[in-house]
Amino acid sequence: MKEFALAAKNGKLIFRSPVTDFSPIKNIDISKSPELTTVTVDDNLGFLDHVLLMQNGFSAMSVVISEINERMRENTEKTQYVSDELNRTLASSDPNKLQKIQSLLGEFAVFQQKYAEFLKESNDKYEGSLDQTFTSLEFVITFQTPSTDEERATLNDLLSSLTLLENNSQLSLNSYAALVNSMQSTPKMEKTLNIAMEQVVIQINRFIGYTQQVVAMASRSVVTIEKLLGL
Repeated sequence: MKEFALAAKNGKLIFRSPVTDFSPIKNIDISKSPELTTVTVDDNLGFLDHVLLMQNGFSAMSVVISEINERMRENTEKTQYVSDELNRTLASSDPNKLQKIQSLLGEFAVFQQKYAEFLKESNDKYEGSLDQTFTSLEFVITFQTPSTDEERATLNDLLSSLTLLENNSQLSLNSYAALVNSMQSTPKMEKTLNIAMEQVVIQINRFIGYTQQVVAMASRSVVTIEKLLGL
């Protein structure tokens, strides 16, 4: 527990939103677009629909990540407090210190269980945004070969944003992997807390899986844009 709290407090765990800085696509002239063909199940979706779905999807993902990061800060503060209290109580001569420690850890278990429930809800929201966002992004990128300087500039902007998205997502992956390792290396202190921590780890690993999808999607999109631009 102490190791996890110190890692987060000292900056060894770096959490940032992979999609916060993702710039919405802009300056696209849809008047020059050829006949629309979609890559989704809904054949009625067109180019503008996909642009809006992509933008809304990235916005929704950014909100979820910001909420996760905020709760992570709260979790870090709570973990530090519990760790300090645990050490203080263990060092005391209080004859009832074992009961106090049990009460402290029981309270912390409730906190972690609520955190696990929050992460599950956040993961559900994040999962709901992924597929359509990726499908719409792919459609927008491959909709037409750039034929003007403005269209090439637009794709270059998107290329920069996707490269940033890929890099930020990879940083988040490294941070959450370090977090899981810290939590799993924490000694098992109390049954209800152990169960709650296991649920937190399950949900963080689930989020890691989704972030890996973002990295893969951004990487593929970067390759596609570079080919379209002849880079």
